[in-house]
Amino acid sequence: MRCVPPKNLPVPAEVATCNPFLAAELHGLPNLRIAMALGTLSHAAIIRALGLRQAAFSFRHGALHELPSGLLLADSYHVSRYNTSTRRLTTEMFEDVIKAITEKLAS
Repeated sequence: MRCVPPKNLPVPAEVATCNPFLAAELHGLPNLRIAMALGTLSHAAIIRALGLRQAAFSFRHGALHELPSGLLLADSYHVSRYNTSTRRLTTEMFEDVIKAITEKLAS
């Protein structure tokens, strides 16, 4: 069974509660080279978990952000049914992000 949170987003308290766990997970992966944020909420959570300023790394579909730690943060619209059914995110758009990540990792 799937459920959708109010307004299709978790409440701020849920995000705040989960962020320390995300920070610990990111810091616990010393060989991590790339993180892919699926949506603005995910992007903001990763930036916050790494102690960075949100204003320095704006979410934009297809953006690749080189963070000070060397981690590459790739942005994509979330692959939700809403985004795909409205064609805000198409298969081609998502594949383009994956291709850009692959090319960046190969260089």
